[in-house]
Amino acid sequence: MVSGSVSGVGCTRPVGQVGFGARRSRYSGERGTHRVARRPPTAEEVRPTMTTAKDIMHAGAQWIPAHETLDRAAQLMRELGVGALPIADSNERLCGILTDRDIVVGCVAVGHDPSKVTAGDLARGTPRWIDAGSGVEDVLQEMEGHQIRRLPVIENKRLVGMISEADLARHLSDEQLAGWVERVYAAR
Repeated sequence: MVSGSVSGVGCTRPVGQVGFGARRSRYSGERGTHRVARRPPTAEEVRPTMTTAKDIMHAGAQWIPAHETLDRAAQLMRELGVGALPIADSNERLCGILTDRDIVVGCVAVGHDPSKVTAGDLARGTPRWIDAGSGVEDVLQEMEGHQIRRLPVIENKRLVGMISEADLARHLSDEQLAGWVERVYAAR
């Protein structure tokens, strides 16, 4: 845990302490001012500083064709430094999202050969996505409502990026992020 001093007051506190009910120090010019975290805000109460999905996404997401093998998918994930790839059908439409966990649990752990199983073989259900111009509140509601941790961002019918938990962590306050995490993982 990292400690720091608040504006020369001489008190030290844990930096980055997050959690429901955790005491969080807030310097307001007076010595020893503290505030206790309250109920996490809902998506409707969250008013992030950015306005659209495009503002918080990481750009440059790359499709993997549904016919591509899982060993190639794993190599591509390593090259790109990502843990998930959107899957495109033959018409370049989103037909699923492949994660590194899908490869391990859905293929390797059951004894299948990743060089013979395709990304499309593991694509299940209806993939969720969001328009690049959608508000951040919509992003949070989509991810909360479907309990998903990665969300492709589409603009003019083209994949332009992905939003992950890490992207939310970079753009939401600690309180907003804690509330979002609590709601997404609560029903699991």
